[in-house]
Amino acid sequence: MAKYALWYFMPREGNYEMFSKNVSTSRLRDLGFDYLIILHAPGADGEYGQVPMSGYTYEAGYNDGKNLAQWIERVVSPGLPYLVEIPVLVKDDKEQWKKIRRFTLHSKTSS
Repeated sequence: MAKYALWYFMPREGNYEMFSKNVSTSRLRDLGFDYLIILHAPGADGEYGQVPMSGYTYEAGYNDGKNLAQWIERVVSPGLPYLVEIPVLVKDDKEQWKKIRRFTLHSKTSS
């Protein structure tokens, strides 16, 4: 059975940073983990700062995700297959959720 390791990162001064207590990914591989699940940890009340965000457009979000992926490849150097939680801006507006729900329900019924 596959073994998954949780590995956290945080936003810091307009970029991303690893937690000092994170075990190196090569050490995780040596410990027998097969996959990494890389998660964003905002901290209590956003104590680690805001996630780097260049704007509200699709293109800005795409580029922000690409920058996160490049940071992970360059700095984290996983060495294991991984899945990344990509932080997103979510409005507190309940109307947004209604729109998402309608789209999801429509997508499921149209296939």
